[in-house]
Amino acid sequence: MYKKRYFIHGLLCAFFALFLIGLFPQQAKAEDPPIAISSFEDLKPYLTKGEYAADLTNPKPKALLLKAGKYELQNDISIDVSDAYFADRQDEIAHGLLSFDDKQGEFSINGNNHKISFTGTKQVPLFQGIRAHAFTLENLQVEYAGSLKGYGLVGEAILFA
Repeated sequence: MYKKRYFIHGLLCAFFALFLIGLFPQQAKAEDPPIAISSFEDLKPYLTKGEYAADLTNPKPKALLLKAGKYELQNDISIDVSDAYFADRQDEIAHGLLSFDDKQGEFSINGNNHKISFTGTKQVPLFQGIRAHAFTLENLQVEYAGSLKGYGLVGEAILFA
C-alpha cells in the first residue's frame, strides 16, 4: 500500500513539474554579439589553414577557413595578398581568399555598406566556396585593383538542411 502511494505521489510531482515548465518556458539563449572587423588584422584570429570539401577538379583543395560567427565590418578594408601574412598560405588562397566549410555551421558578414578592396598585383576571389547550414552576405562591396579571371565573390555556395 505504501509503495502504491509513493508511486502516485511521484507521478503527481512529475506532472506538476511538467505543468510548471509549460507555464514558465525556458528563455532562449542570448545571441553572441557580432564580431567587429575594422581591418584584416581583426579577421586573422578567425582563420585557420585547412581543406575545403572535394570538388571534381581538386579532390581536397587547401583553404583558409573562416570560423562560424557573425562578422560586421566597421570600415573599409584593404587586402594585399602579397603581404607577408600570406607568404606561407599561397596554396590556401589559390582559389579564393576565404572558405567556409561546415555543414552544420552558420556565418554572416554584414558589410555595413563598406567595401573590401584587393590591392596589389595579385588578385583572388573573396571566397573559394561556402558550404554551410546557413549564411548571409549583405551590404558588402568587393573591389579589385586589376582584372580577375573567373568569379569575383564566391566560387560555389551550397546550403545543407
